[in-house]
Amino acid sequence: MQTAASIAQNSHLSPPPRARSQTHIRPVTFHAPDCVIYAQGERTRSLYQIEYGAVRIYRLLADG
Repeated sequence: MQTAASIAQNSHLSPPPRARSQTHIRPVTFHAPDCVIYAQGERTRSLYQIEYGAVRIYRLLADG
């Protein structure tokens, strides 16, 4: 819980950055169950925001 003193103490911090231009926002996409959105080692330029449903995150290791 923040107190008035701790809020005042941190008031010198800059506000959170605003989102860049709306042109960088991509449309909503839907993915079928059990599809791979991207795999380990792949580069991505996207940030995924999960609105509903679930995402499974896992890593395959050499020792199983």
